[in-house]
Amino acid sequence: MEIKFDIRDKFLKKIRSTIIGPLDKDEVLNVSPKTKYLYGYISPAPKSDDDLPISETISDATKLSPSAIKKNSKNNYDDSDEFETPLQLTYEPSSLGISFQIRSSKKLKVTTKFARYFEKQDEEDEKNKLWKRKDFEYLNSVSFEDKRIFLEEGIYLHVHSNFRKIENLYLYTITLVNDLVIRKSEDYVDKTPYILFQPEIIVETENPDSFCERPLNLNSGDYETRMYEFLYSNSRPLCSGHGVSAQWNNEKTKIWTEYIPSYAINPIDKSSKKYFGKIKKTNLNAEILGTCSPEVLVENLNEFIDIYKAWIEDVVLEKLDELPPSSREFAVSNSEICKDVIKRIKSSIAAFEFNKEFRNAFQLANLAIAEQSGWNAGSEIFSWRPFQLAFILLVLESFIDENRPSKKVADLLWFPTGGGKTEAYLCIISFLLFKSSFKPKEISDPGTQVFIRYTLRLLTTQQFERATALVMASEAIRKTSNLCNKNSKPFSIGLWIGKFSSPNSRKDAFKLLENEEIQSGDPRQILFCPCCKSKLVWNLQKDKPVAPSCINEKCKLYGDLNIYTVDEDIYNLRPSIILGTTDKFIQILKLAQTNKLFFSTTGRNPELILQDELHLISGPLGSIAGLFEAAIDMICSKKNPIKIIGSTATIKNAGKQVLSLFDRDLVQFPPQGISFDDSCFAVEDKNESGRLYIGVSTMGNSPQLALAGIVASVFHHAQTIYKEVEEEGELKKQAETYTTLVSYFNSLKELGGANVLYRDQVIEKLKSLAKDLDEEVNSIENICELTSQRSQQQINGFLESLKLTRGEEGAYDACLSTNMISVGVDVSRLGLMLINGQTKSKSEYIQASSRVGRRYPGIVISVFNASKVRDKSCYENFTDIHQNLYKDVEVTSLTPFSPECIKKALPSVLVTACRHLSDIALQSPDLSKFQETFEYVSSFLLKRCKRISPEHLSFLENKIKDFEADWLERKPKHYFRNIKNQGKSLLIDAEIVASSTKNFEEATCISNVRNVEAEAYIREVGNQRMRRRG
Repeated sequence: MEIKFDIRDKFLKKIRSTIIGPLDKDEVLNVSPKTKYLYGYISPAPKSDDDLPISETISDATKLSPSAIKKNSKNNYDDSDEFETPLQLTYEPSSLGISFQIRSSKKLKVTTKFARYFEKQDEEDEKNKLWKRKDFEYLNSVSFEDKRIFLEEGIYLHVHSNFRKIENLYLYTITLVNDLVIRKSEDYVDKTPYILFQPEIIVETENPDSFCERPLNLNSGDYETRMYEFLYSNSRPLCSGHGVSAQWNNEKTKIWTEYIPSYAINPIDKSSKKYFGKIKKTNLNAEILGTCSPEVLVENLNEFIDIYKAWIEDVVLEKLDELPPSSREFAVSNSEICKDVIKRIKSSIAAFEFNKEFRNAFQLANLAIAEQSGWNAGSEIFSWRPFQLAFILLVLESFIDENRPSKKVADLLWFPTGGGKTEAYLCIISFLLFKSSFKPKEISDPGTQVFIRYTLRLLTTQQFERATALVMASEAIRKTSNLCNKNSKPFSIGLWIGKFSSPNSRKDAFKLLENEEIQSGDPRQILFCPCCKSKLVWNLQKDKPVAPSCINEKCKLYGDLNIYTVDEDIYNLRPSIILGTTDKFIQILKLAQTNKLFFSTTGRNPELILQDELHLISGPLGSIAGLFEAAIDMICSKKNPIKIIGSTATIKNAGKQVLSLFDRDLVQFPPQGISFDDSCFAVEDKNESGRLYIGVSTMGNSPQLALAGIVASVFHHAQTIYKEVEEEGELKKQAETYTTLVSYFNSLKELGGANVLYRDQVIEKLKSLAKDLDEEVNSIENICELTSQRSQQQINGFLESLKLTRGEEGAYDACLSTNMISVGVDVSRLGLMLINGQTKSKSEYIQASSRVGRRYPGIVISVFNASKVRDKSCYENFTDIHQNLYKDVEVTSLTPFSPECIKKALPSVLVTACRHLSDIALQSPDLSKFQETFEYVSSFLLKRCKRISPEHLSFLENKIKDFEADWLERKPKHYFRNIKNQGKSLLIDAEIVASSTKNFEEATCISNVRNVEAEAYIREVGNQRMRRRG
């Protein structure tokens, strides 16, 4: 594929020249090319088991010892370890091929290229052996009847063809085979002259319609699978490789094999200039929307949304007749969803005309967004991207009055990573804050209005900074605006996460702050003022909340800031917005004081739950969270249904996931039309190039050796290109983003091995590479790790240092990370990533690779382990996978009402709901005093189960009855068994049960959604090991 950025094109060429060769077309090497180049060659096919010893059929680079050869023959291994691949899987291929299909039986033009290296005597040193490269190229006309075409003795093309009568297609697989016979003697035989290096097969046709894409399949799979097949019908593969990757040109007249495939994805035009470029920029300006008259506001917004209405008519409905009948149903279904979206958006716009408070809240929220945006250095005047404004208007419709039907619908914002989803939902949150500011808190105390939930602490703390800036900007406007009641509750924000990131009590906070070197649990999660960027001073007075102050008298935020990070303060002060992890919400089971977060002093419930990165709520974690969500839903919706919105960049089958998790219907925005590359609000820009993905294989080498060579090549060329760009400017800035290599690993074990590798073998490879190229040596010296084993303070330090550019003190050469980097890391400077092995899921691959290329188009190197089937398949179908990145995202699995989930979490859910819905139950575990509440909770769960998993309804009903009977019979004095409560208890932590050999009468309860299995403990006694299990 053509790459539209010369600097990356240059990088790709350099990578190819050092990994598969050649460095020079007519090169003469003083070492074997097998030693110099990692892979990209085909060796003679073994003729028999006795033809050559195993040590000579494996890459010279492996340097096998006799003991290793002996070990290899035992065939006992575990291929789960990235750095311990068995020797028999480190093979040398003897062929490569390409498969495709055409519409006619006309002859094809097939060009075969390869190089061979022949021994040459060194004139200066007779003992030294040299290898001279020679190019070979053959042009053949291949017909359907051909079976084998000899290029020269021992080297031939094998042609396998087949005719599919139903589709009237001719299927071909053309394979280049190295069948050279090695002349054996008593002396060691060097195979180098018999190996074909840099081989390539090129197939061409004059007719652009000859090559046929994979047939469209709209008849198999569930509805969503068929829908995606329809949406991606214009993005089907033309060919696939065997032992190599395959690519094709844009005109679809030529296909070829490629050892280092590349694909530059088309970026999404976030401003959708194709459709919205015709309206005035002022229509999307947040400050103008916040200050214009009601008439102008409504006029501008109607003009804006009419463009979307026209898109439905012109792009979707008018093309229905052009679609085949099998595709028409999907287009019609999508157009109906689009019309429903327009209807809700129009309702919001209409409400601005007659509902003054509704309009004022929207305009003030726009002013807060504009104000907060202006605090960032070098920022431009903030204007909404079309998808952001449309999603805001869509969600606001649910708040026109208390009983809108859409409140029971979950709205999901789907947009690629880095598109600006955060700004959209922050505006919605600001709207709710201002909506509550028109009355004094004594009359209408809003309490905690919004819960923002994340699954990872890194993501939570990263987003906390952005949310804090918006809340502080909103509060600054509330204080000065004549529209807001001066006695309304001040806007505030709280960070509610684990004690290892923020303290549980003021006492703990003061103790930590007295220690100069805090390793974990630092309450000072915000260090600098969001507005003036001056350093904040945190309060240490024991009679006041632990909160920061801005001491810059010229700053708009001068004085105390309503930012709370200590649990005790959060419970007492009920912040307007609370950011927390999914695990932290489980604590409402045990902590009675958390009840304050769900009910204000005037009895109001929270209004909104935002679940960011929705795709992460899946598997065992999602199932437990889904069942516990029922309790949260009951508590938050005591008076009115709570609104739920979510955001993600990678999700599939979202409707089923949202139903299982929230018991809600789903509206996914922006809804699709007739093609994945155009939803009006998200349009692919065909004229620009986004991230460049490059595929590299480990074939012929151990994964460890291959990784060392690949890392050295990637790092060296990135540094060299940066140095070669002399003039300061955008090109220099782009080259600088590639100077820090971000490396992704699938496990901590792999990362640990790589850390040693980077500091040892990679350094040696870099020296060798610099010598070969006669260039300056580049060295990896400063390395950081982003893993769950690092404290929050360490991670924050790493992220700040990653923003440092090349040449600045403390700048990192490399960053090693696990899947922690996939969400929450937003360092726009990063531009180069290496992903070692296929990630565990496609969504993980998209999320991880999206961390680079935020400021300038990024580069992602995917290293595929040739000994793993999944990696090999992804490598051979590299182009197809990357042009359909979002199509094949795995379906997330949620089973909250499965029997195992019910066994583990049902007691926790029942007790949580009862305690927070009944004042009596909150303090006393005497079920006879709140039997009516228990019956309501039970009925709620059964109805929910009937909608989500009716097959498990009877099992759930029986378990509820069993638990109720046990609760009444036991008459517990305490809810939870611990050291203080020695009397009868209802529940006990699963971890306590797992760590003890005793039998307990209490039901087990969960303490988080992550460790859903009881832990196993191993105790060493003498030479024996005793294992205890819960």
